[in-house]
Order: sequence, then C-alpha cells, then structure tokens
Amino acid sequence: MVYEGMMKIDPANALWPYLYSDILSGFGKLEDAIELLTTTLGLDPTYPTARLRLAEGLQKLNRTDEAEAGFRKCLEDNPKDFHAMIGLARIHMDRKDWDSAEQMLRQATLIRPSLGAPFALLESVYTQSGKPGEAANARIAGTGKPAHEDPPDPWKDHLIDRCQDPYRLRVAAATPRYENDSLAAIALLERAISLAPQDASIHRQLGMLLFRNTQPQAALSHLRKSVKLDPVDPDGWAYLVHVLTESGQSIEAENQTVIGLSHCPEAPGLHLERARQRIASGDYTSAIRSLQTLIRLRPEESVGYVELARAYFASDRIDDGIAQMKKALEVEPGHPVAITTLALHAIESGDQAAARRLLLDAKAQLRVPPSDIQELTTAFSNQFGSQP
Repeated sequence: MVYEGMMKIDPANALWPYLYSDILSGFGKLEDAIELLTTTLGLDPTYPTARLRLAEGLQKLNRTDEAEAGFRKCLEDNPKDFHAMIGLARIHMDRKDWDSAEQMLRQATLIRPSLGAPFALLESVYTQSGKPGEAANARIAGTGKPAHEDPPDPWKDHLIDRCQDPYRLRVAAATPRYENDSLAAIALLERAISLAPQDASIHRQLGMLLFRNTQPQAALSHLRKSVKLDPVDPDGWAYLVHVLTESGQSIEAENQTVIGLSHCPEAPGLHLERARQRIASGDYTSAIRSLQTLIRLRPEESVGYVELARAYFASDRIDDGIAQMKKALEVEPGHPVAITTLALHAIESGDQAAARRLLLDAKAQLRVPPSDIQELTTAFSNQFGSQP
C-alpha cells in the first residue's frame, strides 16, 4: 500500500496513518484502523476528526467506555460537535438511559436541524420510553431530511485536488464539508464542467450553488444550459423558474414554466410554480387547477393541499380551504402550517374542544415556532376565557 510506504518514509507525519485508517475502516478492518488512528493522535492530538473517528470505531467494536471517553473529549474540545452528540446519544440508548439520550439528541437537533439522524433516534427513544405521540412528532420532523453527513475532514479533502473524474467532483461538491465553503464547491463544479461540458446535471448543480452564493446571472447561464442539454429533466426547469422568480424576472419565469411544462407535463415542481404565478396575478381559478394537478401527481405530499388551501382562502372559499388543511394534516400529521391554521380556525369558530386538542398537538410539534404557540394560546384565552 502507498500509505504504508509513506509511513516508513515520513513516520512523523500524522496524515499517512490517518488516511490509511480510512481505507482499512472501509474494508471493515476496524481493529487495524483503530491502531492507526491511535498512532495519528499520538503524532497530532489536535486533529478533531481523528479523535471522532477513533471513538466511532471503538463504539462499533462495543468498547463502550473507551468510546464514551472519546466522544466526551470531542465535546470538551467543541461543545457543538454534532457527531459526538450522536455517538454519545447512541451509548445512552444502549444503556437504556432514555432521558440522557433525549437530552443529547435534542441538543443535536438544534445544532443541525437539517439532518434526519437525531430525529430518527428521538423517535426510537420515545417509542422505547412509551411516548408514542412524541415518537410520531419526531418521525414527522425528520421526514425528507438527509439522514447523515460526514464531519469536516480537511486532511481527506486535499485528495480531491488531483481528481479528474467529473462525477466524483460533482459528488464531492455536494458533501457537507463544502457547505460552508461555497467558493471551493463552485471551483470543483467548474472543474467538473471543464471535464464534462455536456453534462446537464453538473450545470444544474452549479447553477443552484451560484444562486445561493448570490450570483444570479451566472446561475441562470448554467441553468439555461442545463435545460438546453436535457430538456426532459423536470428539476432543471424547476430550478430555472425558481431562480428567475427570485431574481424578479417574473415574465420570463412564467414563459419558462410554460416551456418546461411542454417538455415535462407531469413535473410537480412546475405545476407548483405555475400555481404560485397564477395566485400572484389573482387568477385563482387557474391556480386551483394547477394545484389539483399537483395533488394528483403527488397525493402523498402535503405541499399541494396546503397551497390549494391558501388559494381557496385567497378566493374567499374558507370552508374549502379548511378541508384542504385537514387533508394536509392527514397526509402529514403535525404539519406546522396546517395544525396552526386549523387551531386558529377552531378558536375563531368557537369550537373549544377542537381548539384545545389542536393547540396541545401544536405544542408537541418540534417544528411549530414558540411564537406561534404563544399567539394561539393568547387567542384561545381571549376567546374562551381560560387557558387551553
């Protein structure tokens, strides 16, 4: 192995045993990987990812006390170490210490609310501790979120500098380690395009990244290229329309929506954009048709019902809107917009029992902002003269 040779040539460099440990770990040789990670930390005890990887390896080998010490050291060095929190929570769960596991996982959801792992683990914690309602809420809160991300790892990142595979460059640019370094991710995608200039997916990915990096004109250039190269890709059209809309180019956004639908008539994202355009122009009838099509295409998703409800509300069809919010809540129990809207409607309608039930359900949701709960509680008290 190359790294074995480098360890002999350059024995004082912690990089080589670290990179070698990563390869061995991937092949399931955890004992050997742990030995190399221990060597790494002996040479450079300051690299946090090596310490985290060591703790994770020890945990997989059921060397729990050592793993716990490692995770606690990670958190001592960095109290916001998300991955150490998850590791320590798993140890609490193995010990059936549900309260400690819940506390650690709730902290993790605050650190990285965009990831599904802590919510999935919370669901298990609540299930095991006899709290089915909280388990359901945790499951809903984690729905649609990526389960995992790798921790920052600069020592591995430098390897990508020599990569000549456009697919690997594209994948690398999308990894969480580039989340806070958009310029580096843009550079990777630009290099990928230089290697594969006709790959529509790379143009699309770069376009959205440029837009998030406040470069809308450059973003539009790549998104237009993306739909030209692959006109039947619904995501390319949806992203193009989204960027045009956010850039204030509403007329072109509408034109591109129509063109996109001619190529991708079953694209849910385009029907949603079309509906929002029609609502903005006051054409609620057309918007409702588009949203009904969206629901037909994606009946399992709540967004269509919620948007259709808003269209009904805007056209003074209150009962129809409430019916759609109820459907949204059926599809996605605990949906924050649906549950708060229905709670407010129950309060204003004088249905105290329904208002109390919905407000209590809203309080149990992780996604409902505390400010919304406070407003609903105040409205309930004003309407019924008591606390919910």
